[in-house]
Amino acid sequence: MISFAELERRLLQGGPEAFMASHAPSDAAARTPDGIAFVMGRALKQYEDFPRARRSLEQAMASTDRTLRWRAAAHLAHLDYYDGRFADGLERARAIGVRIPAGVDSGTRLRISGEGERGVNGGPPGDLYIFVQVQEHPFFERRGSDIYCTIPLSVPQAALGIELMVPTLDGEELMKFPEGTQSGQIFRMKGKGLSDPHEGGRGDLYVRVQVVMPAKLTREQRKLFEQLGETLRVENRPAERNSSLFERLKEIFS
Repeated sequence: MISFAELERRLLQGGPEAFMASHAPSDAAARTPDGIAFVMGRALKQYEDFPRARRSLEQAMASTDRTLRWRAAAHLAHLDYYDGRFADGLERARAIGVRIPAGVDSGTRLRISGEGERGVNGGPPGDLYIFVQVQEHPFFERRGSDIYCTIPLSVPQAALGIELMVPTLDGEELMKFPEGTQSGQIFRMKGKGLSDPHEGGRGDLYVRVQVVMPAKLTREQRKLFEQLGETLRVENRPAERNSSLFERLKEIFS
């Protein structure tokens, strides 16, 4: 079944006339007429064929799909805005290049001088303000200019220590996890965080360790753990509040 995105891609690739001349009936039947009208209207608007775009979007407004009607209404409102600008003899909307400083955070406001609306009575143009929204990273967590990530270690790796390549903003780098690394323990890589746009320099990268316990054991693994358990004894009592173990547990669960 053809998607909205594929319909629009075909239209933008060959132009509206070629698209409408070669559009296969099987494709048209794959979506409702109102849905196809929306795709056509949206793409025609990109070609600045505003009259036909408006007719297609108005057809989509008759859809029984509420979401489709909302989307069509949004594009029609955009066309109304364009029509108002052009009727006043103002310049068409255009794309400009903007430099985003390194290290900016969500909510940062950038001012582009002279790229706003024309001034009243022939006055100088106003300014364009851009508000930045930073997309979340799949595994890096940001705190100011510092970033955090979690690296899983197996029980043997944490107990014996290991050197691993860990991800940074500059590519992978070698990090050493010493013998006896605890779950929740945090290691720092200085200067591997984000740039600070206000004070200069870079923040740090903090790597939090998560020791992964096996959910299931083979018979041989169980036997090895039982043998290990005979040599490693722990007093199974609540940790005192002022003990280092209590502090570690508080850091892990906070």
